[in-house]
Amino acid sequence: MDVGLVRPKVTVVVPVYNCRSTLGRALESVFAQSLGMEHIEIIAVDDGSDDGSAEELDRLAGEHSQLISVHQANSGGPGGPRNVALDQATGEYISFLDADDWLGAEALERMVAMADAHDTDVVVGKYVGVGRSVPERMFRRTVPVTTLAEPDPNLYTTLSVLKLFRRSLLDEHGIRFPVGVLSGEDQIFAAHAYLHARGVSVLADYECYYWVGREDGTSIMQTGGTPAAAYFPRIGDVFELVAAHTEPGELRDRLFARHFEWDVLHWRFDELYLGADEVDRRANESGALTLIERWLTPEVTALLPPHDRLFVHCLQYGLLDELRVIISYHHQGEAPTTVVDKRKAFAAYPYFRDPAVAIPDDCYEITDRLTAGHRLTGLAWADGGLAVRGHALIWRVDTEVQEVTLVLRSKKHPGIEHRVPAERLATPDLVEGRYTYPCAGFAAEITPAALRPPSQWDVYVEVAVEGLVREARLGAVRDDQIVAPGVRLAADGPYVTPYFTETFDNLTVGLAPTGRREAVQVTEAAWARRGRLRLTGRLLDAGPGSGELMFRAELRRRGTEETRLSSAVVDTQGGFTLDVDLRGAPGGRWDLWGEVTAGAATARIRMAALARPPGPSPCSAARQAEPYEAKGGDLSIRVTDRRAVRALKRIRAWVQSPRS
Repeated sequence: MDVGLVRPKVTVVVPVYNCRSTLGRALESVFAQSLGMEHIEIIAVDDGSDDGSAEELDRLAGEHSQLISVHQANSGGPGGPRNVALDQATGEYISFLDADDWLGAEALERMVAMADAHDTDVVVGKYVGVGRSVPERMFRRTVPVTTLAEPDPNLYTTLSVLKLFRRSLLDEHGIRFPVGVLSGEDQIFAAHAYLHARGVSVLADYECYYWVGREDGTSIMQTGGTPAAAYFPRIGDVFELVAAHTEPGELRDRLFARHFEWDVLHWRFDELYLGADEVDRRANESGALTLIERWLTPEVTALLPPHDRLFVHCLQYGLLDELRVIISYHHQGEAPTTVVDKRKAFAAYPYFRDPAVAIPDDCYEITDRLTAGHRLTGLAWADGGLAVRGHALIWRVDTEVQEVTLVLRSKKHPGIEHRVPAERLATPDLVEGRYTYPCAGFAAEITPAALRPPSQWDVYVEVAVEGLVREARLGAVRDDQIVAPGVRLAADGPYVTPYFTETFDNLTVGLAPTGRREAVQVTEAAWARRGRLRLTGRLLDAGPGSGELMFRAELRRRGTEETRLSSAVVDTQGGFTLDVDLRGAPGGRWDLWGEVTAGAATARIRMAALARPPGPSPCSAARQAEPYEAKGGDLSIRVTDRRAVRALKRIRAWVQSPRS
């Protein structure tokens, strides 16, 4: 047995056809992988190139032993050479690389690590568009494991094969490419893999794949793709594949909608369609209509965006002149006006409510697609309460008629809410994709006195127009400088704490009737005189108009009603000096409470343990006092008999001393 033969971790498959100028760059990006070439096998299949690509491939193979070059007659598309490479591959994983593109230096190492760690069969590494657009939404965050059954619509956004696949998945289910197809072969392969994958990973925190658009506009997609007569039957195969591997219902409808939106309509009814001759247009119309009649259900239609529903309606009813007008309008780059009527919203594409054409309103409706756009731009204490500023709108609806309201909902008491009407402000426009929308700015002030009973209140922003209402949790989307403004004593007593939640980073306002320990900050603690613990610090900002601040402490002996009160000296800035008097205190454990008064408001606070507590100090001839941290981080003071302490120390010293 040759112990030097080790199965490669990854086989990189590269179809080669007339790409001599870019082939070297693509392959060099593999040679430079951080995974190490000892773990990589490259199989590049030349598909009958006549521009010198074959010779360049052989030259590189002569310099790199891990590069296997294969030559064959032209097969008519990338599927054939990819299949040849798949049949020869020995790697645990398969990575597809087109000869126009290149990989990030750590791409294979990171994607393999993701698949190994989470036992996933497919890894989608982040794409970077070079002279072309690429899917972006699916790379907003890294997702260790997901499947098609998850409700995330982004996973199925791209069905390119420029991913990492576990080879056993492909071989076990016979997943291969259709041969002789110029475009559309990726959808069949990737959809088949997704349908069988135990799990899929999305790697969004590293730029893995640099996807290049040809500057000369000669790529298959740029020149119109496969002729309609060959293209639509292949997309029909994708529908057959999905139907064979899913049950009727929500998942199948979602996948069908994706294929209709992109493969049937988006790529075939665009500017190229408008500029095509009549024969080509009729072929596209006929091919699309065949799939519409076979696979499009009302449930799938409802999932399509309005322009696609309009395309479908025009094809079904022979409105071909109208179809070209709608396509031209859609691709001019401006969002259609949104009409709100009887709590429903419609995208006013051409022929909306035109009685001469009579296209149903359902084709234009976007009610379920509208969401609230929002951003928090200001959060600070003001004279009357918590001042909140931001912008919010229902996307695509005229902001001049929108009303914004803050809605606070109690966590502890379901069904109880407090509404704060917001003032409109002028703010910059918002951008969504290629569209720009005027924005509804707002300013509102949350008055703590209105929030009853005391609770934790989640803050929502609600936007309404003509009875159409949308809302969203406020806070997670905010300007970088926004921070929670700190604790404050409300005018009627409770302590108010605005904060951003740990899980989703949204704004919540908490009210606590006994206050928060953070409201009293002790900066120094020391024994001032015998039996007197001096605490120096600062009280929270109770807010403008709250009145003179006063502070006193209450010592309460556990298990008894015995208390001791000490008043503090408080300056105009809230700084205080407080002497806690323990002279003559009987033995036991004493808990320390603080009482803050601002104007007519008073609140009690359990004092927090000291960061640097002083050691024990005599409080009488027989006893000593020592601050310590009680359960929960509270400040308590232990008063003990000095003679018992000295005796205990002698006993410990005697036990620990060496004895003969």
